[in-house]
Amino acid sequence: MINFLKTTSNCGVNDFCTDIGVKKTFKYFGYLLFFLKIVIPLLIIVMATIDLFKAITAPSPDEEFKKSIFSIIKRIVAGLLIFFAPTIIYFVIDSIYSFQKIQDCASCLFKPFNCDLSKIEKCEIKVKEIKIDNCKSGSLELTQGDFQKLYPIFTPADANNTSIKWKTNKKSIVSVDQLGYITAKKKGNVTITVSLKNDPSIKAKCKIKVSDRPKYDSKGDESSSSGVTSSKVGNYTYYNQCSAEYKGTGAFCNSDPCSVGCGAFALTMVIANLSKPNVTPSDVMEWLCNNGHYGGAMGEDFFDTTKAKSKNLQAHYNLKTTNINGGTGYPSAKTLKKMGNKLKKGEMLICLVPYHFIVLAGDSAGNVTVLDPGNVFNNKTYTSVESAYKAVYNFWYQKNGNQYSGSVWSYKKAN
Repeated sequence: MINFLKTTSNCGVNDFCTDIGVKKTFKYFGYLLFFLKIVIPLLIIVMATIDLFKAITAPSPDEEFKKSIFSIIKRIVAGLLIFFAPTIIYFVIDSIYSFQKIQDCASCLFKPFNCDLSKIEKCEIKVKEIKIDNCKSGSLELTQGDFQKLYPIFTPADANNTSIKWKTNKKSIVSVDQLGYITAKKKGNVTITVSLKNDPSIKAKCKIKVSDRPKYDSKGDESSSSGVTSSKVGNYTYYNQCSAEYKGTGAFCNSDPCSVGCGAFALTMVIANLSKPNVTPSDVMEWLCNNGHYGGAMGEDFFDTTKAKSKNLQAHYNLKTTNINGGTGYPSAKTLKKMGNKLKKGEMLICLVPYHFIVLAGDSAGNVTVLDPGNVFNNKTYTSVESAYKAVYNFWYQKNGNQYSGSVWSYKKAN
């Protein structure tokens, strides 16, 4: 029992009953005591009753009766000792530790059925030091538009009170959220600080230098690049975002287009089929990078007609865009009908299916062709927009889950 009272290496004597392992021990020991003080005394009483019956019915009752009475007394004393064993153990424990130090554990010992372990907090293991894993030297160099996560390291490693707060002294240069994600916005120097919420004196700092992102040479017009592979799906120009010639190129803001290029490739196919036939994904991505997009997966800024970036894109590539659906999830029947009407007029659609952009094109008869930059097997002609959208949606739902889906934009040539 004394071993159970030994505190963990990280907890003070006064806190040992806040350790869930210690309380579990007291609870299980409480079950044992409950069994001992209830079941065992009952068995002894039964045995004593049997002895008394034997004494009364014995041939020489006087002598046997005396022996039985002595046996009964012994059993009663043993039963009482067992019944009061928890109290005796409590006083032994209390002689070592004060009642205040063991009262939580004692409650589990004497009332094991009412000991709710789910409400027991673990013994606090305090943080002594914080470091930033990917800023161990104390400084980082980033380029405008870089996005990454900073990871805190705590000493000791098993510290369990690790609520922290991130802060930047110049959020116009580098912003930081409370998960440690930082975004380099413009050239300059900044200091990121992470500190414990319950003890701000324990903290770590990272000095960050942000450099301008270099401009690309291409102006994003119809300058075809040698070696760029396009293909045809029906009558439409098609680009595959995983084509080998795009991998590792600076034109994609140093990102892998096979992983994050679906937005740029979808835009390229719309532009190539509606307004500028020779434009390539490299041209479009260079224009995007030079006009506010800095790599990684594209959001909706260049699609949503309410955004300035989308208006600039439309003006540059001679397009007119309409928001058809701004919701999330699978489009309604009304939205699908609207999509079909747009396609019959010769407009093209960019659809955000689960975490992925695709293009739909159609004809006046209602046939719909899928141009999926990320999966060539989806590139087929269907007899309706419902069947085309469902096939592609289900594929990407199985692959990525139901994330960021539902938005649809229609495109046509401006003039």
